[in-house]
Amino acid sequence: DALRLFKKTQVELIQRKEDSGQLTLEETFARLSDLAELVLLSAIELARMNLQKIYGCPTYVNNQGHVMLAELAILGMGKFGGREMHYGSDLDLVFLFSRNGETEGRKVITNQEFFVRLVQKLIAYLTVPTRQGILYKIDTQLRPSGNQGALVSTIDAYAQYHRDQAKPWE
Repeated sequence: DALRLFKKTQVELIQRKEDSGQLTLEETFARLSDLAELVLLSAIELARMNLQKIYGCPTYVNNQGHVMLAELAILGMGKFGGREMHYGSDLDLVFLFSRNGETEGRKVITNQEFFVRLVQKLIAYLTVPTRQGILYKIDTQLRPSGNQGALVSTIDAYAQYHRDQAKPWE
């Protein structure tokens, strides 16, 4: 609810500035996009902290044999990716993680499982209605193979898909 209240307050401020002529349409889109990014980053951090309490950090072994922290990349597509958010825009998102491996916590799971759970939790945080409404509608259909594809994939798998299978419009 705190994130929802923050977003609502910020949207109202942006709208007042736009209505009074203090912001151009392009500046409004940029501020709404910045707000969406801030809310998204805050929500993913909350989700990550909750999961790491149980599973620890996701890791992998690099080509030199060093244990590295696996990371998540969130690609903004559509109006969000183009920094052209409107007041009612959804977030078109693609989720990628660095490499396969496993977590280092009390309960060990694969990085794939960790990041799927992380993204599911993120989507729930953003979309579950509360007294303050929802934060954003989320669209994940732009991922490889659309709704039939994995919710989260490795960067290498994403690159291979685009090399070998993607349609020209993708």
